[in-house]
Amino acid sequence: MATNLAVDQLRRRKLHLQFMHGERQQSEDGEAPDINGSAASPEHILGAREKLGLIMAAVEELPVNVRQAFLLHRRNGLSYGEIADAMQVSVSSVEKYILQALQHCRKRLAALYPPGENG
Repeated sequence: MATNLAVDQLRRRKLHLQFMHGERQQSEDGEAPDINGSAASPEHILGAREKLGLIMAAVEELPVNVRQAFLLHRRNGLSYGEIADAMQVSVSSVEKYILQALQHCRKRLAALYPPGENG
């Protein structure tokens, strides 16, 4: 059992590192600056609200189990293990669900905000 837990933890760490690498790469490729700064312009705030609306719509498009796992993690702050227990699925399934949700949201944003464009 300890070996399985260790393997699961390594898998999660690998997925997290891959995601963070992708986020870092997008940032280096000229993504919009952090709009949470105190100097955020009305245009940046409006753009952020627009993107949030797109993400919320993308989340609604997800299959029920994917949406549930994603919201339990992002909105409720549950760990993958807690989500797996609540949904009665494996931690591996939760990892796949959350990765699928993130990829879907990123794809929806990229359709309207191609990489390299500020917006």
